[in-house]
Amino acid sequence: MRSAIEAQASPHIAAGRLMLAGTIPNDQMASQYQNSDIFLLTSEFEGLPVSLLEAMGHGCVPIITRVESGVSEVVQSGTNGELVAVGDIDAFVEVIARLQQNPDQQREMARKAHRTLAAGGFSLPRMVDRYEELFEEMMHESSSGRYERPAPYLGELW
Repeated sequence: MRSAIEAQASPHIAAGRLMLAGTIPNDQMASQYQNSDIFLLTSEFEGLPVSLLEAMGHGCVPIITRVESGVSEVVQSGTNGELVAVGDIDAFVEVIARLQQNPDQQREMARKAHRTLAAGGFSLPRMVDRYEELFEEMMHESSSGRYERPAPYLGELW
C-alpha cells in the first residue's frame, strides 16, 4: 500500500509538499506538528484521538472524517477544521486545495483550532481533573450500590 501511495504522490514528495513520515517517535511529534499546517485523519472509526488534540494545540487545521465519536465535539466544520464523509477522497483533496489557495483562511482556522483547545477544557491539567472527577464518581456509584452496568450495544457497528 505504501509503495502505491509513494508512486502516485512522487511529484508532491519531490516538490516538498508532501512527506510520508511513517512511524514517528512520540518525543518528535511536537516538532512535526509545528512544521505542519494540516492534520489529516481519514479513519472510519475514532473515539477522541489524542493526536487530534495535540495537532490542534499546535495550530494545525484538522481535516478529518465525520464519524460518530468525540471529534464532532471538538471540530466544527468550516470554523476550526473540516469534517468530510468517510471515504470521500475528493472532498479531502478539495479542502486541502482550498486551504492552500487561501492562506488567510488557513491561518484563521488554525487560530480557532488552537483556541478551541485552550478554551474548551482540553488542556492537560483540565483533562486530568476531568478523569479524576469521573473516577471519583464511579467509585462513589460502585460503593453506594447505585452503579448499573450499561446494556451492551446490539446494533450494527458499521
